[in-house]
Amino acid sequence: GRGRGPVVPEAVVQLALQVCVEHINSMEHKDIEDQAVTHHLSGDEWSVLLQHFYNATASLKSCQFACGADVVSQADATLAKISECYPQFNIDGSSNIWIIKPGALSRGRGVICKDQLEDILKLVSCNASRWVVQKYIECPLLIHKTKFDIRQWFLVTDWNPLTMWMYKDCYLRFSSQPFSLRNLDQSIHLCNNCVQKHYRVSPTRHTHLPQDNMWDSCDFKQHLSLLGAEDKWDSVIYPGMKKALIHVLQVTQDEVDQRKNSFELYGADFMIDENLSPWLLEINSSPTMERSTAITTRMCRQVLVDTIKVVVDRREDKTCDTGRFELAYKQPKFDTQSYFGLHLCVHGLAIRKPNR
Repeated sequence: GRGRGPVVPEAVVQLALQVCVEHINSMEHKDIEDQAVTHHLSGDEWSVLLQHFYNATASLKSCQFACGADVVSQADATLAKISECYPQFNIDGSSNIWIIKPGALSRGRGVICKDQLEDILKLVSCNASRWVVQKYIECPLLIHKTKFDIRQWFLVTDWNPLTMWMYKDCYLRFSSQPFSLRNLDQSIHLCNNCVQKHYRVSPTRHTHLPQDNMWDSCDFKQHLSLLGAEDKWDSVIYPGMKKALIHVLQVTQDEVDQRKNSFELYGADFMIDENLSPWLLEINSSPTMERSTAITTRMCRQVLVDTIKVVVDRREDKTCDTGRFELAYKQPKFDTQSYFGLHLCVHGLAIRKPNR
């Protein structure tokens, strides 16, 4: 790098490459097949590496790396390899931001962003609560330099065979502040309406964004059209969300109590990256149906009406109107056998005491 920024020694770059190679071996399961390929850094080595990392990210444009051409080539090859086997490589960014969520709370309560390992460990170890720690998406698609996420409804009417209905309409939730990675305040990074309603819209935010911080999917499609990407909703974004939800349901199917004549409406939260690919953040049971804006007033009412069409009307008439719900996936039915546990009984004969 150029400028009078911090200098990262070649030995530290070698440590970073060692960690990257170790991570690649883990993703490719080489650490299981061959224990010799695994060499973990010591605590002191991690401290040195993290300190140089924090210094470098704080002055990324002026940071200098004191490395030879061979190390630079090795770094390029290692990064290329990571990008092949790590799907999130292009959205992780370089600021080391993580989002920490209390496991037992909802509606954005207690959610915070951190970029220092020490701060994260201190936060999650201060009490006995369960936490979810996720890598923050640092390279999201922005609309007028503002972050947003998508709330997508889907309906499960059976777990065997797994039957999932996708709602064709969804809505976007905007932050009230322009996007920045330098400021980790929740008003910038949490798009949940229960959080944003407590903040005034920044006077520096683009005036084309709504004051109530919401668009429906039709508004988003119009925006994509202005970007010359009008086909991406039907070809990339909506199919990608559907695919992600189907896969999540498939892997959790065995953990759910299979009750006939029941259903559940879920709300999934997605983000879109700069390449217009959707990324699933979380799935909410009992999603809020609060009529907080003009968009949710209209859409929440309609999704409830259409839910009744699917779970009630369709039982009597398989060809009935299901509103904006479409049958996204129906699994072939399979028989499940009851598990009674292993038979651990030991059969044998008692040893008789010999006669004297």
